Amino acid sequence: MAIVGYGVLVGRVVGVSAAKKKSPHYEILIAAKQKFRIAINIASDGEPHDVLYLVDQDYRHELLDKLRQLGDGFTKTPPRPGGLALDFVRGNLFDTSRMRPLSAIAGKDNDLNKQVDAVMQRALGDGAARVYVFGQYATGELHDIHMNQGNRGEHARDNGTWQDGALFVHFPDADRWVAIFTAFQSQTLQTDDRGNAIGAEVRPKKKAPLCPQAPLGISLEPRHIAANELSPRTVLAGQPGETYVSTELPQAPSRTLRAYAFDPSRGRALDNAMSLTIPYQKLAPGPVEVESTQDLTSRLAVVDYDATAKTYYQAVDLDDPRILLSAGMWPTESDPRFHQQMVYAVARETIAHVERSLGRNIHWRRSEKDSIHTLALYPHAMRTANALSRSRRPSRCSN
Repeated sequence: MAIVGYGVLVGRVVGVSAAKKKSPHYEILIAAKQKFRIAINIASDGEPHDVLYLVDQDYRHELLDKLRQLGDGFTKTPPRPGGLALDFVRGNLFDTSRMRPLSAIAGKDNDLNKQVDAVMQRALGDGAARVYVFGQYATGELHDIHMNQGNRGEHARDNGTWQDGALFVHFPDADRWVAIFTAFQSQTLQTDDRGNAIGAEVRPKKKAPLCPQAPLGISLEPRHIAANELSPRTVLAGQPGETYVSTELPQAPSRTLRAYAFDPSRGRALDNAMSLTIPYQKLAPGPVEVESTQDLTSRLAVVDYDATAKTYYQAVDLDDPRILLSAGMWPTESDPRFHQQMVYAVARETIAHVERSLGRNIHWRRSEKDSIHTLALYPHAMRTANALSRSRRPSRCSN
């Protein structure tokens, strides 16, 4: 049977409580005529424990026009198409393939607890922000703020269509919406017209223990390892006449980063995202070029200081494995780290085009009194109509 008391709660965030290991729920206190407590599952009570999630920082959908018309308080919503009810499978709310599993409380900035908290802290500090929470109503509380179909076993009783839970936050000053969608890995998107799972349950296979392997010609026998015979350059093979040369891998020649193709105000609309392939440089957070590779010197440094707000924004680490494997952060106008990525990528690609046209490497101004070795780029230096450069300082400023 479907969940009872499905609807949407609208109100203002007045308090938050991050999840803990013993309580895998991120709790939010919402003022909406009365105070409501809502709980977002950031871990599953069954295996696999990691929750599938998607946080869209620039969400756009026709549903938002309907949400704008709601006043503060709880609105009971009939579970059927054409109204306010949500359905991850049938409602075309978002691309479900973008959902990724993430640990609940894993590390410094890469767990679901902090992903949700980053959005809620913004809403808590913005008195005009409003949250729209879909889930199951209980006295003074809201639960099941996740996909509510495709369950098997004891939770199959909660299955139903057009009754999925989610959370939306509207920041009216920027007229920007943030959406948070979650689901459990034990659920399936293959559901029938009652929301029940279709097909047999597929449990994740247990990983077989890894057996140590070595490149051809390298011995892993204990006596060879103890004798320190594994040279990083040349190792004699086990068979006469064979030689294994070099276990080192070459440095990647380039890296790929994402950027807006046109006006950032268009968001991630069709054809407004592109990928830039630029020469690879070892980068520190900023990004700041710190090592010389491929005859390139350390010539660019992004310094994200907002002179208007008088604050430094968190610097993006483009050498973070998660960003490297994703070919850069996805275009998100509300995230300063994406601004840093795009400024760096566009600047480095422009330099590459100029050098290709000239047939030589370029360098900044050099003189006995004033030599410039690193060009500083300021993505949020000021709020003006366009970018500018300062001739007396090695910098480039943009709004």
